[in-house]
Amino acid sequence: MEVKVKERQTMFDVALEYLGGAEGAFALAERNGRSITDPLPEGTLLRYEAADVVSEKVVERYAQERVSPATDIDDKELNTLLYGGEGIGYWCVGKNFKIMEN
Repeated sequence: MEVKVKERQTMFDVALEYLGGAEGAFALAERNGRSITDPLPEGTLLRYEAADVVSEKVVERYAQERVSPATDIDDKELNTLLYGGEGIGYWCVGKNFKIMEN
């Protein structure tokens, strides 16, 4: 079977919706030659087998409720949520400013 990744979905989101549990993300990633933390662009096709399903009840519930989890967030959005968009609280050593040696 195949599923098309929706906007902002992670491997865990897809596993919850189509396999019925977060632990399904490991089988899903392995079957598709990916890491569980790989970004998944919208429209990416992922294969899975019936044997990968963790809970039919959960899959049925997501389908009944028409719920599609989508939890991916980029650095800019996270910065805005946590720090209001700017500030030293967000800046990372080596990423936002350089370390100089004497």
